[in-house]
Amino acid sequence: LASRFFSASLAPAKHVQPRQYYQFCVKLAWKISGNFVMSRSIRTLLLVEPHEMTRDLYGRELAREWRVLACADRQSALDYLETEQIDVLVLEPVAPGDDHWSLLEAVRKHATIVDLPIVICSAVDDRQRGLELGITAYLVKPVSPRTLSDQVRTLVAAQTSPPS
Repeated sequence: LASRFFSASLAPAKHVQPRQYYQFCVKLAWKISGNFVMSRSIRTLLLVEPHEMTRDLYGRELAREWRVLACADRQSALDYLETEQIDVLVLEPVAPGDDHWSLLEAVRKHATIVDLPIVICSAVDDRQRGLELGITAYLVKPVSPRTLSDQVRTLVAAQTSPPS
């Protein structure tokens, strides 16, 4: 592959257009960085957010430090919880036509994920209900992606550090 784009001196081959060369370099950088990231032990975060723009916004920020699995509905979230090893759940429990509060109840009853850290990031302030269901943190929107990322990082650091 590289021989298509480089001459022996690693300069772009004469027949390669600058745009092709640039695209190749970007893909190569992603491939190298992706292999580096995957070689480390990276944790997985499940983001359940019904609003696509918010899900994309939060997902991009969280993906800087996490392997992010994002979905919009309860059933997709349950599928991920069954098939993936999830380290943290970030959830908007209030969704049109879907009850994500019941997802919390299911998570807390599931034997293998009962201790899963859960961050609620919601437009509705229902902290009492969240506390009753054993959530770890509750953020009321609007929440900046950076604030959410910082909260998740702090939460996980507190749970993985040995007690003093």
